Amino acid sequence: MKIFSILSLICLCLQLNAQSFNDFLDYVNGLPSSQRQEKVDSFINNQDQLPYINGTQATFLVQSTASTAALPGDYSGWDPAQSPMIKVTGTNLWYKTLSFDSAARIEYKFYLSGDWVLDSNNPYFAFGGFGANSELRMPDYIAPTETIYRPNIPHGTVIDTSFYSTQLGNNRAIKIYLPPNYAQSTEEYPTVLVHDGLEYINIAEMANILDYLIDEGLTEKLIAIFVPPVNRTPEYSGGQQNAFTSFIIDDILNHVDSQYRTIDSPEKRAVMGSSLGGNISMWLGITRDDVFGNIGAFSPYIEPDILQLINFNPAFDAKIYINHGIYDHLDQIHQSVETCIPMLEAKNYEYLYKEYPEGHSYYFWRAYVDEALQYFFPGTTSTTVSVKPTASADLKISPNPSDGYMNLEITLSESGLLEIQIINQDGHYLQRIKEMVDTPEQINKRIEINKENGVKNGFAVIRLNGRVVASEKFIIQH
Repeated sequence: MKIFSILSLICLCLQLNAQSFNDFLDYVNGLPSSQRQEKVDSFINNQDQLPYINGTQATFLVQSTASTAALPGDYSGWDPAQSPMIKVTGTNLWYKTLSFDSAARIEYKFYLSGDWVLDSNNPYFAFGGFGANSELRMPDYIAPTETIYRPNIPHGTVIDTSFYSTQLGNNRAIKIYLPPNYAQSTEEYPTVLVHDGLEYINIAEMANILDYLIDEGLTEKLIAIFVPPVNRTPEYSGGQQNAFTSFIIDDILNHVDSQYRTIDSPEKRAVMGSSLGGNISMWLGITRDDVFGNIGAFSPYIEPDILQLINFNPAFDAKIYINHGIYDHLDQIHQSVETCIPMLEAKNYEYLYKEYPEGHSYYFWRAYVDEALQYFFPGTTSTTVSVKPTASADLKISPNPSDGYMNLEITLSESGLLEIQIINQDGHYLQRIKEMVDTPEQINKRIEINKENGVKNGFAVIRLNGRVVASEKFIIQH
């Protein structure tokens, strides 16, 4: 009987490769309570790696004597109350099964009776400003290789320096990357200025990325300036923004231009950053287009005054790169990005917008530094990057302008999850409608906008399977 039981468990574990975790649950729950823990221990010990993945489902498993367990992460806004786990009766096993995009990368932790705990059965970790998180990698996720240090290629030089700002009254350490063989050459180089610069050096491994891109000919040879904040929120989006702008341009760039062989023209200078660092990058690029001709904003919060500048001013020559994680837990970022993209489209800016099944983290952003830099400064072996999504949709709004009642006529290229987002011009949601569409078809929706709220115009945004595929501006007559 003992041999039969072990063989049955082994067979079940093998079958689980093609079945769901529910099969194992049914098996365990059908056993007497006294036998369940042994089978759970054997099952966990026989897994090469956890979480357990079956298709687009990931089952997170932890053995613990905690009285409560939760799975906070990117998908739940890191809120333990939004992500409780279930305990298998008669065992110490807690589990939670979730569905994700097949190429998703998700960061998470276990929250066990008030303690934040990494997944000890998962070898993947992602590091950030608040320490390490466990990392779910779905089957189609491809980890970036350009972040790896390569001993057999030429390396750039990272110089440590510091700057005192008379405008801000503070001092900060700054790093400057010079491309390989800079000292032996007489060339002049494009420049990229990176906000949250020390994180991009230490967490995003951007020096390795630059070495790789330059060696492969994927970008031009670059000089990079890594600038950290001192008072991050006021400098990047608050009352010190104008003083910070003067510090960047008058102090840092003037020094770098005078000391190093830079190309002093907007089309050969980029500014980039993530989250609020994306906001200050947008601000610098839009308000000082005489200095920066390339703007990189990774998961940016784009403040309303920047959106107004885009919306009400003529477009200027620039390349704008924006990416966004569909599992980002910050609603403000979803809203501001989804408001900005239709504005860029309407103004005919040259831009590249990409969405990926990830959250809000440096391990997401570092994987697409190469995409932004190739877009700005393509090398001899760069490939053209498409700005259009694979899925598409046609959207017609009538009447437009309207008195508050609009008809949306939507034609989709493929089936899947349809989301209709009605957003006002400041980036706040007015309505969100989600439904599954089994076959591509024409869909008609009647939308009512409450004019009493003072809404004058906004955007209808169509997302198909998590990607923005169409948008149209609407006007409300009062």
